Amino acid sequence: MTQSAERNSPVENELRKPSLFGTKWALRFGAVAVAGAAGAGFYFRNDIQAAWLVRQVSQTTEAEAPQHIERAKGIGDSAIAPMASLFQSDRDLVVKTAMEALLGISANWAQDDSRRVILAGKLSQGFVGFSPQGQAASLNLVSAWLAEPPIAGSPFMQAVAGLLAQAALGMADPAPGTEADPTVPKAALVLLARIPAATASAETSRREDALARRDLLRQILRKGDPASRVEAISVIMRTQTDLYEDLVARLEDPVAEVRRACILAIGPANEKVREDVLLSALHDNDSEVGRLAELALSARGLSTEHIRLGKLLTDPDPARRLEVLDLVQGSPDLDEKLWLERMSHDRADSVRAAAARALSARFGIDAQDRLKQMAGSDPSPSVSRIAGFYLGQQGRGNTAIVPR
Repeated sequence: MTQSAERNSPVENELRKPSLFGTKWALRFGAVAVAGAAGAGFYFRNDIQAAWLVRQVSQTTEAEAPQHIERAKGIGDSAIAPMASLFQSDRDLVVKTAMEALLGISANWAQDDSRRVILAGKLSQGFVGFSPQGQAASLNLVSAWLAEPPIAGSPFMQAVAGLLAQAALGMADPAPGTEADPTVPKAALVLLARIPAATASAETSRREDALARRDLLRQILRKGDPASRVEAISVIMRTQTDLYEDLVARLEDPVAEVRRACILAIGPANEKVREDVLLSALHDNDSEVGRLAELALSARGLSTEHIRLGKLLTDPDPARRLEVLDLVQGSPDLDEKLWLERMSHDRADSVRAAAARALSARFGIDAQDRLKQMAGSDPSPSVSRIAGFYLGQQGRGNTAIVPR
């Protein structure tokens, strides 16, 4: 052994000895790691419990549901997103339990609580992917929050407008394989009834709110069940929502109660709905629709004679419409020329041709403008030739020969 090796060997030997200092730090580090893991478990315990609870609720029975609701309330905010995710389920009990849990968690939230805004936003984002039961539950949840009057123009009400828009989209474009479910429009109508006509102070917010309402009401009119369609018409009347074209279209609804409601809604709208619409409704196969249409026309100031002639003029049978030609002739209470001009726009070629002859025979040069229009632009070539013939015969006193 060399002298150098002899000097180094004590150092090497020392390094090879177990270090009490290192051992102490290793023990301390291990203790910290264990404590950290325990602390992390404690910190995330609500999330872990919420994940476990979602699995339990997804398989719940009627007897277990109340316990799950209480557990969710105990977990608190950590259970919000997991419970909302259950709105995708098509099991009524699962969705109902999740909604009751969310109602319990949010029971003490103030109206301006940011958690309301966040949850309403999440419901909007997921609405189209929810089952029909889940869609109805999300609308009912927000409706429950609106039991007290909402704060106009608040972020929460803007979030509600977003939910209404998504509800309209969901009804217009349902998920593949799903059918219209009456619970969704019913829940939407409850929510609409709890929102005042003007909830926002800013013009932009008002416009967004109005558009969302109108789109949703339009979809309920088109896709809702009969009872919801009638209720939607009532909401349109109360809020004076401009959906008159949609209401006129619903006069073809297969359900008489819906058509009756439409007449009540459009009857007073003199500037929005023409009298011809109401006159056509006089021929409805439901006698009550006809009666309501007649009352609406009377309220607009039409006389009994006007209504009688108007009913004839809108009769589906062209032969019946031709009877107006004789009934208006020489009547001191009627504008005969106006009635003949209306007949000259009839959908039947025979009625337009007869109106052209009557205009020429009874009003001569005073009917020239309308006859020129008919000669130049009538959809039927035969009627155009007839109108042109009568136009050329004016001043000659000869109207006996009519071109074929």
